[in-house]
Amino acid sequence: MTLVEQPRTQELAAFVSLFGLAAIPQDIVENCFESWDEKDRSDAWDRLMSLHLVGQDETLHPIVREFLTVKLDERSDCEELRGRYARAIVVAADQYCKQTMDQTEVQAAKVYETHWLDFNHRQSEENFGIAIAAICMSLGLLYRSMGLYAKAEPLYQRALTISEKQLGPDHPDT
Repeated sequence: MTLVEQPRTQELAAFVSLFGLAAIPQDIVENCFESWDEKDRSDAWDRLMSLHLVGQDETLHPIVREFLTVKLDERSDCEELRGRYARAIVVAADQYCKQTMDQTEVQAAKVYETHWLDFNHRQSEENFGIAIAAICMSLGLLYRSMGLYAKAEPLYQRALTISEKQLGPDHPDT
């Protein structure tokens, strides 16, 4: 069976193009495709791996990601998939990044770091400004917990700038 005959695999392939160039966290895939049963999700993932679109280490090669991004942009549900991903990645950021974090929590959050950074660079503030601001805050918390204050500060500044622009300077979430 070809990929053309496998619409669920095509949808998942387009979706994974949204991730950064690091191991793809399966909890995000599961959350974004919770309406699929486990077997359908597993079969689609296995097909991506057997076609070498996703590596054995569950990462995408940059050229494969570029190709899959083009395929995503051609889909009628492109914005819906982007929105689903944005919601899931913000939930992960909120879940893993707290005001105070111990080393175990920092290590758990670092699994998502590449994906959060990638989201902030590849998605537009116009479409995902609040999500980008939330992820900037979470990355700032992560870096502050790691003692990387110089990396945290510009992220906090960007979060504030976006929040002020999107919500207004007097909004409680700014």
